[in-house]
Amino acid sequence: MENVNFRELILGLVVVISLLGLIGFSIIDTNSRPAFLDVAKVSIGAFIGYLIPNNK
Repeated sequence: MENVNFRELILGLVVVISLLGLIGFSIIDTNSRPAFLDVAKVSIGAFIGYLIPNNK
């Protein structure tokens, strides 16, 4: 395992846990599924945006 970036690992773990929680909440509360979908989109977008290299 070379160059393990713990910041990316922790962020990925947080995103996965939040997505699992959102899936659980959407199963429980079917009326709020669109709101949970929006939160899932934002969390995935933030993770992907963090992984894209910044060209300065």
